[in-house]
Amino acid sequence: MTEKVKVVTLGCEKNLVDSEIMSGLVHERGYSLVSEKEEATIIIVNTCGFIDAAKEESVNTILDMAELKQTANLKALIVSGCLTQRYKEELLKEMPEIDRDRRHGGFSQHQPDHRRSAPRKQAGVCRQPGL
Repeated sequence: MTEKVKVVTLGCEKNLVDSEIMSGLVHERGYSLVSEKEEATIIIVNTCGFIDAAKEESVNTILDMAELKQTANLKALIVSGCLTQRYKEELLKEMPEIDRDRRHGGFSQHQPDHRRSAPRKQAGVCRQPGL
C-alpha cells in the first residue's frame, strides 16, 4: 500500500515554495499526495515561528494533526519550517507527538544526495544564521 501524504503549509510565501518542493520530492519517492488530512498516513506540517501568533498557530496545528493518529489513518507526523529551526530541542522534548523534524537541509539520511541540492533548500528568510 502506498503511503498517503498531506503537506500543511503555515506562514510566508517562502514556506509555500518549500512545501511545493517537499510535495515534489514526496511524489518522486512514489507516495500519493492527498488533499484531505483524514486520508493521510503521513502529515508534514511546514511551520512558521517568527511572531507569537505564528508560533501559536504552528503548535496548535501540530497538535490538531497529531489527533489524527487516534481518529484516522495517521502513522507519522513530520514538522518542518521556521519553528523547528528555532525551537527544535524544545519541540521534540515538549511534543512527543512529533515523529520527525525536517529542517531545510533535507529529510535526514533517507533522502538521496541529489535531492539535497534542490532549489531553496538552504536559503530563505526562515533559515537562522549559523544553522
